[in-house]
Amino acid sequence: MAHIDTVQAPRYDNPYSGAGFDDRLGVYVAHTLAGLYPRWFDVLLTDYEESLQSTARYFVPSHCYRWIAELDREGEDFVEYGTASPDMIGAMLAFGFTYGRGSYSDICDMKYFHTSKVNIGMGTYSGHSVNSGYRPEVLYRQLSRLLEFTQYNADRVFPHICRGMW
Repeated sequence: MAHIDTVQAPRYDNPYSGAGFDDRLGVYVAHTLAGLYPRWFDVLLTDYEESLQSTARYFVPSHCYRWIAELDREGEDFVEYGTASPDMIGAMLAFGFTYGRGSYSDICDMKYFHTSKVNIGMGTYSGHSVNSGYRPEVLYRQLSRLLEFTQYNADRVFPHICRGMW
């Protein structure tokens, strides 16, 4: 899952940074993962996340998902806003992810409450500024963790347990 809206008008004059870059990296990564690993990944692109009105609220799944990952986070951690089970959090930690704190993203608006959801950092920095960018080495580590996690947990169900602010 990733969102297509951005605070800044996109500008790409540097391969590692540019206005709007922080909001578009997740779209690129989600599309790439789904193309490389179609058995493991579907893509949900949303809009209006930046105005706290994410179109994720309209998502109606065609089948049951075991867990959902959003790719829209600065740095090298993951957050869950109360949308993931303790088992999901523990499994993420077991694969080297660091637990962080956050306030909002698309998964908060999803009305699909049957599964755990997390938001994973993609190594971006200076979010929503004209100088936003990403650190390739952090992106690589996070994607390596995500692929290992997915390979091990592809068939594991992480039910959602409502315990958060949303």
